[in-house]
Amino acid sequence: MARAAVVEGEVIVGRGLVTGTGSFAGASMALALAEKSASLTAHHRSRTIWSDLLSRHPSITVISGDLNHDRVTLLPDGGLDYVVNCAAATTATDRATLVKDNIDATRRLIGAVLETDCRLWIQMSTVSVHGGNTNGSISRTSPIVEPSPYGASKRVAETLLEETSDRFAVRCLRLPAILGAGARGHWPSRVLNAANFDEPVTIFNPEKPFNNAVHIDDLSAFVDHLTDAEHVGFDAFPIASTEPITVAEAAQVLIDSAGSGSVVTVDSSPRPSFYVDDAYARSSYGYASRSTYAALRDYARLARYARPGDDIGEKRPGPQ
Repeated sequence: MARAAVVEGEVIVGRGLVTGTGSFAGASMALALAEKSASLTAHHRSRTIWSDLLSRHPSITVISGDLNHDRVTLLPDGGLDYVVNCAAATTATDRATLVKDNIDATRRLIGAVLETDCRLWIQMSTVSVHGGNTNGSISRTSPIVEPSPYGASKRVAETLLEETSDRFAVRCLRLPAILGAGARGHWPSRVLNAANFDEPVTIFNPEKPFNNAVHIDDLSAFVDHLTDAEHVGFDAFPIASTEPITVAEAAQVLIDSAGSGSVVTVDSSPRPSFYVDDAYARSSYGYASRSTYAALRDYARLARYARPGDDIGEKRPGPQ
């Protein structure tokens, strides 16, 4: 049985390591992976309802610490099989925080993993690495054009991992909005917040195609699938949902599924718009997902019953 403990900032982990498990996305992936693992270590920086949930799972050891400050030592019995790195500053706007949490922390964790015989690193990256894409879609081969500070910080983390991919395989998943009870900071969550209060919803580019979201269950299943396979080298690619719908239809799905009376208004101001072409992930790695409509519908229905503080509004009727 692998050991896992925190002693004076030293972290000793089991065969599978998932970071960023204080968030709903990291915690959900840890739970999915723990279903078939006898030993999984879930790392978080701050205690949350998600880390408390993981602590009750018999196959998960929950540890805490700051990857930027604590000395991280990975000493699993029998080796470290894989890392799923979900730790990141996703809502920060200042460059110092983005560098510290998205670049420096990744560099430190890489250094620790290099001391093991880890075979696979799965990195939660972002479609934002592509920056100002002007072709209307983002795919694996899309150029990187002036990304935002957040996208740039995640791209640097990808580059750090590419430099070490001769030691362990690396798969970077360039993600759109992640949908689930606890999602925050993206367009679907803002629409749902407004819908929960029956407030008006303003949209741009109403007729443009939209599939820029992935349901957390589909993402977790894909990560689980990737850990089962053998990989070599480095690869980075986007994933999303199937069957794009229009932006207007996406907003209406969220409103209707929330049981809301919100009215949609259109702002004609020019805004960039794109959809995600994830054909490469589907053909090369067997990625599968629900449709865009189903992902948004399921998110809105589940989010109605989420816990307070999950950034989806306060209007949460109980189950009918």
